[in-house]
Amino acid sequence: MKVADLLCYTDIQQLTRMAERLECQCNTRSKNELIQTILLQMKRRGIFGTELHELADEELTFLMLLVFDRRDWFSLEELTAKASLAVRHFRSPRPVRNLIAEAVASGWLFRGVDRRTRDLYCIPRDLTEEVMAKLRTFFSRTLQTLPNSPAVWRDEGDCLLSDIRTFLTYVHQQDVSLTAEKVMYKRHLQQILTRLAVQETLPEPGWRFGYGYHFRHYPDRFSLIYDVCLVLGFVREEENCLSITDRGIRVLRQPAALDLHTAYRTWIRLYKYPIPLLPVLTHLIALLCEQWVLLPSLFSVVRPWLNEFYYDSPEQVFEQRIVKMMMHLGLLQMTVSPEGTAIRLSPGGRRLLEKVKSFEGTPIPTPLAAR
Repeated sequence: MKVADLLCYTDIQQLTRMAERLECQCNTRSKNELIQTILLQMKRRGIFGTELHELADEELTFLMLLVFDRRDWFSLEELTAKASLAVRHFRSPRPVRNLIAEAVASGWLFRGVDRRTRDLYCIPRDLTEEVMAKLRTFFSRTLQTLPNSPAVWRDEGDCLLSDIRTFLTYVHQQDVSLTAEKVMYKRHLQQILTRLAVQETLPEPGWRFGYGYHFRHYPDRFSLIYDVCLVLGFVREEENCLSITDRGIRVLRQPAALDLHTAYRTWIRLYKYPIPLLPVLTHLIALLCEQWVLLPSLFSVVRPWLNEFYYDSPEQVFEQRIVKMMMHLGLLQMTVSPEGTAIRLSPGGRRLLEKVKSFEGTPIPTPLAAR
């Protein structure tokens, strides 16, 4: 619903708070006059009613958590979780309930309009569109782009899906033995890697840090493939062997049973534990990369929402754990030019993120693998 529609259902107390927030001069006892004045003020100042640089860090983060989540309605518990995440990330002393109350007073959130949505909140559709446009304009000022479109770039498309099926086919046809650590023997891993569309080499011996279940033994992309299959129940780790499940066989017989949307949501669940703001970061990167953007300038924009994680610096989290994995998922295209490495949102990535209705979900606390 749009702001004009929601204002008609809003009680006079919230309308009064909105009028005060927008500095409206009107009779606060008249609901009709309040609505007309608020709409007029929004027309002058924009529905959003403020500039991004005027917001505190936790306010902007909370707002992005709202607009990038495409669900129509939110419960108070869901809003509290989002506000808590924003406050906790910046170690803000602001009370969580205060952040939500101010969002309601500002007209960012509205209460439900009927019995079904009475205890829920929604963000107006036109407000979402305006905030998206302002985010793109505001952050694009500091981005560096390629002057010309490159002749060659890397786009993995849906290769991840075909390689998942290749992996499942191998497990289905072969007796895949596991070590005491539940890791495939190198001869099996090597045979699998040579069959994949995107080639990788075995990790070199020595110390290694990562987020996946067996990151110590598997290369980055295959580690993601393995984790997706394990989390979605396509394979099962037995006492000394790896076996395919009925779900995995169904994926082989019906390829449409698995799509990139499902793989993306699984990746988000896996990586949200070490990177709590990952859903915001993936959508913000997609929003800003309509054209070829140089990685260092993009990192400078998203840096406030990144933290180090144990041995990973913010730069490593950005490049290795986010951008690299988004490319493997087919969300991003990448090129190396004389100006430096640049990325762009792929057509498949645009379609996928438009389908994402919600990026909520309990994060999976994957064990850290260290070699």
